[in-house]
Amino acid sequence: MTDKHEFNSQFSMGYNDYLEGIDLSNWFRYYFIIKEVIEEKPKSILEIGVGNKIVKNCLKGLVKNYQTMDINPKLNPDILLDLRETKLELKEKFDCLICAEVLEHMSFSDLDKNLFNIHNYLDEKGKAIITIPHRRARFMMITPFSYYKPLIITLPVWIKSSPKLFYQQVIKNNVWIDPNHCWEIGDGKIKEKDIKESIGKAGFSIKKFKKLLHVDFFVLEKISD
Repeated sequence: MTDKHEFNSQFSMGYNDYLEGIDLSNWFRYYFIIKEVIEEKPKSILEIGVGNKIVKNCLKGLVKNYQTMDINPKLNPDILLDLRETKLELKEKFDCLICAEVLEHMSFSDLDKNLFNIHNYLDEKGKAIITIPHRRARFMMITPFSYYKPLIITLPVWIKSSPKLFYQQVIKNNVWIDPNHCWEIGDGKIKEKDIKESIGKAGFSIKKFKKLLHVDFFVLEKISD
């Protein structure tokens, strides 16, 4: 069990801490986020979670208004705010919202509230781009025939690297997750259907859904009245 003080220290990390954490799986996720924004052509974006600023630096020149929101003052967000708090001034202010690997850093019981606020900050035709870690065995395969569309293959849950892992994760249903996360899809408690139910309760429909290397990728749109 991660010490509470150790867990909370992630909310005071600096910009360089996030830069040092870049890996190939991050870049794969960035590609889908950036490609989606280019296709949607929004005029205003709110990115929740400043992180390493790579997505912002790639997109800020393509939109009229690009703002960031974070709970961590060290990251100098445009809006210093906890997503769990509703800010009325932001109501229907953006036509695109990016929330990549943020929701799992808060309790699962906060998910409905967080999705409600995301819904609230988008205008009537706005889209939300969300990624959430999914704990599963998978690998990426690139061939001459799939160069532009790498194949992501998910392995059966019973394939583990050792008998001990098999016992812990399959028999005991005790799945290891990132110590900075409160939950992940596939952690033995939270399932994909639980996320989709919360998405529907918040007033969203799922426009796109993809299983990427370490996350599930959602593009959400508001349900018309």
